[in-house]
Amino acid sequence: TTQPVGATYCEGETITLSVVATGPTGITYQWKLANGTNIPGATNATYSVPATAAIAGSYYCTITSDCQTVNTDTIDIMINQLPVITAQTTTINPICEGASITMNVTATGTDLIYQWYNDNGLITGATTASYSDDNVTLTEAGTYYCIVTGVCGTPVQSGDIAVVVNQKPVFVQQPLTNQVLCSEENFTLNVEVTGGTNVTYQWRLNGVAITGNATAQSSTLVVNNAQANQSGNYTCAVMSTSCETIVSNAGTVV
Repeated sequence: TTQPVGATYCEGETITLSVVATGPTGITYQWKLANGTNIPGATNATYSVPATAAIAGSYYCTITSDCQTVNTDTIDIMINQLPVITAQTTTINPICEGASITMNVTATGTDLIYQWYNDNGLITGATTASYSDDNVTLTEAGTYYCIVTGVCGTPVQSGDIAVVVNQKPVFVQQPLTNQVLCSEENFTLNVEVTGGTNVTYQWRLNGVAITGNATAQSSTLVVNNAQANQSGNYTCAVMSTSCETIVSNAGTVV
């Protein structure tokens, strides 16, 4: 007299199918899959089972009495999966300000919604499984994570992803553009930079790294007893962690 009713369940809930039948004594029940396969042990008017992805499908019940056998309507059971993060970006190499970052999460679940956060709070517009920023500023350094929400269960949060942003080195002093010297005179060339992490220097003469002079790896190049073969264009290359090398203007010594 009462047919079973199809429904949608969240993974982990209990599915309960029931039927009410009247008639002669000796009524028996057998719940079946849509293809007619008997469900072992499902021989009562009520059939209960934990909701898993494998349970989704169509069901009906065969009711048998001493006089006849009838089938209920076939009903559909749908299962919404809980959100689960299965993979994510775990590390990002330190970057230079102005560089780009990309981070990802991979998740399973039904009707998933993504939202990325960092130390500054919710990141506006960052609502997909992948987050990218093509021009990272110093203020965007810190910890990032993603919260994934589904139609069922509790939202899940990814692990923290640390983003280290190094400041670019910038010249605030560069070599004089032209110095006229006599043979065997001494001269000094200077650069000064602001910013940068783990800054190192390499002076070059006509584009070739200067060797044999300890000051060629410092911000101040000192040349004593200059010889004719030491005339030319002097530049200083400044290197810093995760940032591109910057090269000073040329100081010409003649």
